[in-house]
Amino acid sequence: MKRRTGSDRLHARTDLAGDQCDVVHGRGASGLRIGGYIVVSLGLIFSCGCGPSVQTVLQMDFNADTLGQPPAKQQTVGSVNFYTVSGTNGITVADPPPPEPPGNKWVNIRSNTITGTFVNGFGGVGTYSFLANLYIPTGTGIVTVRFQPDIFQSAGSEFFHIDLMPEGDLRAPSMNDILVRFGQYPKDGTFLLSAKLVITKFNTDISINLIGKGASGSATFRVKQALIVDAQRFSGVSFGMLLVGPGAFYVDNVIVTRTP
Repeated sequence: MKRRTGSDRLHARTDLAGDQCDVVHGRGASGLRIGGYIVVSLGLIFSCGCGPSVQTVLQMDFNADTLGQPPAKQQTVGSVNFYTVSGTNGITVADPPPPEPPGNKWVNIRSNTITGTFVNGFGGVGTYSFLANLYIPTGTGIVTVRFQPDIFQSAGSEFFHIDLMPEGDLRAPSMNDILVRFGQYPKDGTFLLSAKLVITKFNTDISINLIGKGASGSATFRVKQALIVDAQRFSGVSFGMLLVGPGAFYVDNVIVTRTP
């Protein structure tokens, strides 16, 4: 297998920050990883022509947090909230799951829901890029990623969601509430979940991509009209398990950027 150079790794990126650049900075930032490769180096703002209008509204990397404890409320950009009856129970900062190299901290989610909330409230109309590293072991139930408004925010509020199924594929709702299954992600291995949300006054389109070794597939969905106002108040992303289990999963390096 051809060995990747540092230049190759820096160019193995998705369309973060309005298809132009990656933005990583602040509290112990460790960089985005795709299949174990470092995509952006420690503390680096990788600039490739993006304008000042591109804003990082959420960044959670957990490296400054305490092992065995829930993540700190204040993250690199934005904050962590727990919208569940039992609060932080079942959500702890952990060492990286194998075969990830040591040194970076992840969040292990065994039950309940963790929500990353934007630094400046809801973002409004614009183009958003979402990235998160995930690791889902064999035997884990349905893992759900929800895109949430700032109104009536709770463990279940959303204008769109993505289910990562135990069978290794993804599921998301169409405009007609038909659950569409697509793609493939690796069990017991790290992969990158990417989404681009184009939120306008009239429509919201969400393009989803899977990146990494053993990951493949993409799909685009339009949010139904009844949820357009909620989409325009996009304010956070949550990670949890449908029906709370069984099993557990890991999350790391969550970033959302916005371009007006």
